[in-house]
Amino acid sequence: MRQNGQDFGTREAMGSLGSPERQLWCAVIDRALQDALDSVSTISDPDERHHIRDGARRWFERNGMDFRQTCESAGYDPDVLRGRVMHILAEHSSALMLAAPAHCAAGAPLSRARGNG
Repeated sequence: MRQNGQDFGTREAMGSLGSPERQLWCAVIDRALQDALDSVSTISDPDERHHIRDGARRWFERNGMDFRQTCESAGYDPDVLRGRVMHILAEHSSALMLAAPAHCAAGAPLSRARGNG
């Protein structure tokens, strides 16, 4: 499958590309990637958002059996997909560091940087 001009290593022999099961597993991977990129729009609590983000990132990083089976069920090569996702996460983290204000990049809590703590 090509998405945004990138080949994510689909395995078309894994069944019908439009099957409901494959669509479900693709949605699982998509949700995990959105969570890893901190695109959790339904959660406003920062601690819970970080927990969800970190859990999703660990899922990709660990490359465990559950990740590999999910990729296989979605028709993706787990090694190719993981490599692409890790690259996306690294680019995303770099972009956030460049965009962060100086007090955030230095590790100072926002409340102290504003003089509130």
